[in-house]
Amino acid sequence: MPGNALEADLPHALKPQLATLVDGPPNDPAEWTYEIKFDGYRILTRIDGEKVQLFTRNGNDWFHKLTHILKAIGAMGFKSGWFDGEVVVPDEKGIPDFQALQNAF
Repeated sequence: MPGNALEADLPHALKPQLATLVDGPPNDPAEWTYEIKFDGYRILTRIDGEKVQLFTRNGNDWFHKLTHILKAIGAMGFKSGWFDGEVVVPDEKGIPDFQALQNAF
């Protein structure tokens, strides 16, 4: 293992960090951390060998709603681990369309 990393079993569950509402940005720009917010559903993917699972940020198993995504991720050959991402449906300009995403279900 590189550096001081410790090998550990893959956790069965993961509680993602959620955004926190604040009054303003930090005073020190070096403390700023941000990510682009897509208008979609946050999905956590757990890969353990050949087994791929999809969870909402609240821990609900969504394999039955996103089977096509589950199969596509399984075919990518990722090593075991957790992946955190956003499922979106882009419009004709490539902008995420939340209404189209809801209609896809």
